Amino acid sequence: MPETRTERSMTDAERWAFEQAIVYFAGPLAEARARRPKADGFRTLLYAERERAIHEVGHAVAAAVVGYHVLELSIVPNETRRTPNGQFHSGGFCSAAASEDAEESQPTKTVTRDSTQIVALAWLMTPCEGNSRPSWKALRRTVRQFRQTAESIIGQHWLMILALASELERKKTMNRAEIQRYVRVKANR
Repeated sequence: MPETRTERSMTDAERWAFEQAIVYFAGPLAEARARRPKADGFRTLLYAERERAIHEVGHAVAAAVVGYHVLELSIVPNETRRTPNGQFHSGGFCSAAASEDAEESQPTKTVTRDSTQIVALAWLMTPCEGNSRPSWKALRRTVRQFRQTAESIIGQHWLMILALASELERKKTMNRAEIQRYVRVKANR
């Protein structure tokens, strides 16, 4: 069985790709956790704004945990920011940077779905097994590693996610200073 990236030390490029994948995975996983059935079997119904807030805050908390500085959060839909095929538009965004000195910036005009980014990063992170590309089983193992790490972060910081999501839902957009009042995590770097 080939060794996985977490079983040996990663290069800086591998660490970057792994961290990016965790951040991309965290939004959909936070959203899914908010919708999962409770112990009594009932599901929480989320309206669109709450769902977007939890999703974007999931990205933000994961970004902070892996060592990024969260610059801005928004749940304001922007129909001018679309996927390359034009099918989907931005429902919100999480802007983060590796540098503490980074300034708030407007997101790019194109939107990429989280799942698309996760798959692309899995291709980068998965070692080839004797041929020119990795096997599907190896890719699935890599995606599972991303998912498990992101789920762990979401689980450890769930109450923080809910608190920040409530504030984001109320304000619609938050800057770095407002976010830092809620996101208090020790980065894993």
